Amino acid sequence: PAAPTELSWMILDGVAFPYLAWQDMGLLGQGTESAPFQIATLDDLRALSETPIVGFWSVGMHYELTANIDATDTASWNVGDHDNNADTADQAMGFSPIGNSTDQFQGTVNGAGFTITGLTINRLASDFVGLFGYLGESGSISALGVEGGSVKGYRYVGALVGVNYQGTITASYATGSVS
Repeated sequence: PAAPTELSWMILDGVAFPYLAWQDMGLLGQGTESAPFQIATLDDLRALSETPIVGFWSVGMHYELTANIDATDTASWNVGDHDNNADTADQAMGFSPIGNSTDQFQGTVNGAGFTITGLTINRLASDFVGLFGYLGESGSISALGVEGGSVKGYRYVGALVGVNYQGTITASYATGSVS
């Protein structure tokens, strides 16, 4: 068969939705329980956060950290209107939270004992702010550490999770500044 083009549809084994090749996140793994997507770098973490594939945060999607991640570069990401005030200068808003009120994170993340250090999120006018902004009832996070950094938001703010709506968090922790 011919190599896929950016307009080719792709289907992963065990995933119920197709996607276009241009939407491929470049992560190793298949997103299944036996072959989870592997998060080894800050770029991989950003792909999990910002990839616009419908269903990417859905029930049945599995992710696993395979290394510690230094997230200090997030301090300069996503320059924009951080405080919803036209009279103030745009600033770096940092990392874009994984999951929100309309597209909750419902997948499974195994941190495998690894840590994410130096994460910055500066979204003073936003609700549901954290590494995971909104963990849905089927979402699960285990064995993950978030150390140092700074997380700022309006309501429902936490370093690891902004809001946990009946999801499962086990053997995980966060340190750093939250406001």
